[in-house]
This record gives sequence, C-alpha cells and structure tokens, in this order.
Amino acid sequence: MDTYFLRQKGTAVPYSDYLLRTFLALVAAHTVVSYGEPESLAELLAMPYYYISLLGSFIIAILLANGVYLITRLLDYFLPWKVFLPYRLGAQLVLGVWLMTLLASLLARLYFHAFNLQLEQTAYLRYYLPLVRWLLIAFNLYYMVLYLYRTHFEYFKEVIKDKRLSLHNLLKPNLKLPLATDEVVFIEVHDRDVFVFDQQGNKYYCSLSMKQCLVLLDQAQFFQIQRGYIVQRKFIKSLRKGSSNTIEITLHVLNEKQLTVSQRRAVAFKRWFSGGAG
Repeated sequence: MDTYFLRQKGTAVPYSDYLLRTFLALVAAHTVVSYGEPESLAELLAMPYYYISLLGSFIIAILLANGVYLITRLLDYFLPWKVFLPYRLGAQLVLGVWLMTLLASLLARLYFHAFNLQLEQTAYLRYYLPLVRWLLIAFNLYYMVLYLYRTHFEYFKEVIKDKRLSLHNLLKPNLKLPLATDEVVFIEVHDRDVFVFDQQGNKYYCSLSMKQCLVLLDQAQFFQIQRGYIVQRKFIKSLRKGSSNTIEITLHVLNEKQLTVSQRRAVAFKRWFSGGAG
C-alpha cells in the first residue's frame, strides 16, 4: 500500500508574498495603461486621466493576481509540481492563464461599461488583451520560481542549521502528519525521486536528495548501503554473505524484506553495524 503525504494533504507552500504581489499588480497596471503611449513616465504622472486609468487597471490587476495566487495554492494542494508535473503544467496553463484571461476580458468589459463604452468599440481585445495574457504568464512563472525557492533553496538553508533533525522535519514540506525518525525503515531512490518507507510499508515522498537526507540523519543509526538505499540499524534482523563480496540484509519488518549492501560499501557497513565508525 502506497500512501503519499504530499502538499495536497494540508501543507501549503508559505508564499507570504502579499506586499510583493500587490506591488507587481501595480507595475502590471501601469504597464497596461502606458502601453503604446508616447508620453514618458514623468509626463503621464502629470496627467489626471492617468490616475483614473491606473486605478481601474490596478483593481483588475490585483483581482487577477490574487486569482493566479489562489489557483496556484489550489493546485499545490491537489497537483504538486514534483509529483504531477505534466498534469500540473496543463492545469496551470488552463486555470492560471486561459481562465484568468477570460476573467480579464470580463472585468475590462465592466470597466468600459462604467464609461458607457462597449468592449468591442475599444482596442482592448486586439491590442491590450495579448499584453494582459503575457502578464498573466509572467505571474504564473513568478509563482513557479517562488515555489522552487520556498520548497528547496530556502527550506534546505533553514533545516541544515540543525543536524538533530527528525524525519518529521526532514519531510516537513510534504507531510501532513509527523513521521518520527525511529519509524523510518529505509529510504529509497526511484527514478530520481526519494521515498521513505515505514514499518507498515507506507511510502512517503521526500523533496530532498539522498545526500541531503544522509547529512540530516543520525549516521550512527542510518547507513547508505548502496547508491539507492539508506537503512536504519534497528530494523536489520540478520546479515549473510552475498555474491561478489556483497552483504544480504534481512529486515524484521515488511515481510522480512531483503536489501543488498554493495561490494564497495560492504567493509564500511560491517564496521558501522558492529558499532565502529562508518
């Protein structure tokens, strides 16, 4: 049975970007208002109509920016990037760009209606809407970059400060419930993704690499037996000599699952398992 504790299980990415999002919406609003205008910024600032147009454009921009934000949070919950990349990319384009473009057209129609103008009578659809679409794409890309920063670079920079980390901390970006270190049987790499297995055979996705896991775990209790496996000492039931100077490990959980210590790591493993330095 595989149980994936993903971001959709209630641990949303802490974007915390309200002020920046508001500022970017203001920049986008100015971009739309000034697009194609011959006046410089100083000249525009001296024109009263600029502020009326900027206000209307800003209201639309902040609604769209918050729409992209909410869609991104929703998709983080149901379709995390690392696990559902193709589906997430498609959903982000459909909801974050296409749907928001439709919303932009609707809001623009309401805006022009307030001035007794029909949207089709303006240059919005053929001139400004393509620009709005590109700005929406930029907003979606912004959240992709912020997602990567929050889930990888910033997080690892924080957790590396404390080497007493439990697996609850190590898997913090992806877990709804804590998984204590002593519950971890082994860690496995599969197709470049890292998974953690507990005693019941549940499989947890981890956003860190094997090297990062090894740095953060207690190396007196965990050993990397081969490139794709890290095992915890207390779950090892027995050892026997394998072929080509390898070592076969039998676990006393998971139906006495067997793992292999590679030839290159066999000597260090025996020293580690007998209580010496790894």
